[in-house]
Amino acid sequence: MVRVAPMIRKLLVFFLAMSWLAWLTPRFAHAAGGSISGLVTAEGGEPLAAIRVIAYGLTGDPAVETPHWGPVQTAITVSDGSYTLVIPAGEYYLRFVDTVVPARYADKFYGDVFNLGDANAVIVNDGAAVTGIQAQRALAGTISGQVQDTAGNPAVGVEVWAYRPVDNGTGGLTTE
Repeated sequence: MVRVAPMIRKLLVFFLAMSWLAWLTPRFAHAAGGSISGLVTAEGGEPLAAIRVIAYGLTGDPAVETPHWGPVQTAITVSDGSYTLVIPAGEYYLRFVDTVVPARYADKFYGDVFNLGDANAVIVNDGAAVTGIQAQRALAGTISGQVQDTAGNPAVGVEVWAYRPVDNGTGGLTTE
């Protein structure tokens, strides 16, 4: 009995490991990949570093939920403004977001639009390198002012929000 117990334990661990791998493997399997690359510049043509390029693709397990568009891969532009995303074959929408706080440049999708529904699609085929996906960013706008109470004193702890109705975008801060 003492010699059988370790063998049963090893078999149990083996079957549990195989079951876990069988469950995990389909979740990481995907079509053969390709890449998307390009350059991000400011309106004057100077290259922009530190811009996050986010590829939105269909996400979600169709057996569990309705697939939806969500971020699936990111890259950050380097000093010459270039980026490369190594990505599975499929249809993607690219978003360009400044990583510097406060943002220097406007956050937009490929096609110079504010929302994913209006963006230009980038199609990646098996083994293909999609090149030349350029984006030119305009300077981000700023809003400034002072929140005061009825006596004209600076108000502390007030939340100030800006709302962008074109795409329901928001941004906010709390006064100090």
